[in-house]
Amino acid sequence: MKVKWIFLLVATLTVLFFTWGCGGGGGDTTSSINYPAGTLNQDLSGKLIFEYHNSAWLMDVSSGEYSKIPNTDWENHDGYYGTTNDFWFDMGPNNNNEFTVSTQDDCDIENTTYATCITIQDVSGNYLVHFRILGNTRSPAKLSVDNQYIAIVNEDIFSHEEELQIYDRSGQLLSNRIVTANDFEWLDNNRIIYAEDSKFVITHERSTDPDHQLSLPSGLDGIISSIEVNPSSDKFAFTLTTSGTLVSTHATPWIVNADGTGLRQLAVSTSDTPPPSITSPIWSPDGERILLKEGAFTGNSNLNPGSNGYAYIVPSQDMGKTFILSINEAERSPEVFFLNRYETIKSNPSGTVVNKHFGDIPSWIP
Repeated sequence: MKVKWIFLLVATLTVLFFTWGCGGGGGDTTSSINYPAGTLNQDLSGKLIFEYHNSAWLMDVSSGEYSKIPNTDWENHDGYYGTTNDFWFDMGPNNNNEFTVSTQDDCDIENTTYATCITIQDVSGNYLVHFRILGNTRSPAKLSVDNQYIAIVNEDIFSHEEELQIYDRSGQLLSNRIVTANDFEWLDNNRIIYAEDSKFVITHERSTDPDHQLSLPSGLDGIISSIEVNPSSDKFAFTLTTSGTLVSTHATPWIVNADGTGLRQLAVSTSDTPPPSITSPIWSPDGERILLKEGAFTGNSNLNPGSNGYAYIVPSQDMGKTFILSINEAERSPEVFFLNRYETIKSNPSGTVVNKHFGDIPSWIP
């Protein structure tokens, strides 16, 4: 039965408001098949861009070939970053040329505590923007669709309250607001949509101030995360987490129209050990497919290192059913792709083909 959403418009709203591992979801799948050039995923196209070992990489989806983006040895890039950093990488919706890199503390080689460095690079590796802000970042910095603004969730160093902040490309703060945002994304009109527990908040243009909200229907409980807006900004996919522990989380992927209609669950899993977890929806460049992570769980020791899970691709259009994900082809919905990739990330790759997902969440570009 199709569930309807409650779409609530308000004038103002006061808001209190992601290692590579073993395969998951019931066992590992590998293949020694020799795929002809360009046929690893022959029915798919585009590139997956992702962070690996503090650098940015591209994977051609059809051929499986990897290529490292120049000038992305971030930890060795003097003048921009220190040598002991963790890096957040993000390429926003509809953004196929520029991405952000952010890191904390030892940035600018100034050993400044409670500082976050934000850099914008293009897919050729050119450095376009670099500035520093005070605070403890709680999210990747995300570029707006038109590449003119950067948003980030940042903890104030004095009050320790988390703020959603918007900056221009020169690093000037334009808008900020205290939030408890589980995740956020830009829309194509320079508005932001962010998740607050079981509801979505949509802001005014170029502002962190709320304009209206979408609430989950009565009876559908859970915490919203991993919001991903489609290329047309008229739909978005998200993860709904209903339970979780350090080792396992129960979560399901959903999709909804931007006006709150057409809410439906995208997929279910046949895995039950650990409990089914399908997360991290990523749209294809044409908006026709969605990449999902299934079976991932967090490890708690060297003997239990966790898993990145499997990578599945499902249609985004409503076919009147919820797609079934399984490593067993007989159980899997026929419309679902099992994404292949070479296990070893290197230029001119060959060897073992796996269906593992990525450690960090990739973006899918043309």
